[in-house]
Amino acid sequence: QFGSAVATVVAPTVIASQAAADTVAASLRAMPKDDGSTNMAGAITSCSSLLSGTCSGSRQVINVVTDGEPNSQSDTVAARNAAIGAGVDEINAEAVDAP
Repeated sequence: QFGSAVATVVAPTVIASQAAADTVAASLRAMPKDDGSTNMAGAITSCSSLLSGTCSGSRQVINVVTDGEPNSQSDTVAARNAAIGAGVDEINAEAVDAP
């Protein structure tokens, strides 16, 4: 989760079954909304650090879901470039409407 701060709600998880998908979905639905800024660079950096060394041999994908624009586009681009350089294969950003 990211807003003003960045926190891990679900550890890196390989979803190989419906039960695993349901567990992750339930955790995400229960997550409180952080009404603050949009520290997208911090979110990407945190996710990249979590993936580092934990998913060797697997495709590493970061999905960022946000209802806002990044605090800093240049910091976000730098974080994205660093994550790709560290072995992340793909970073997706999805815009959603604030609840």
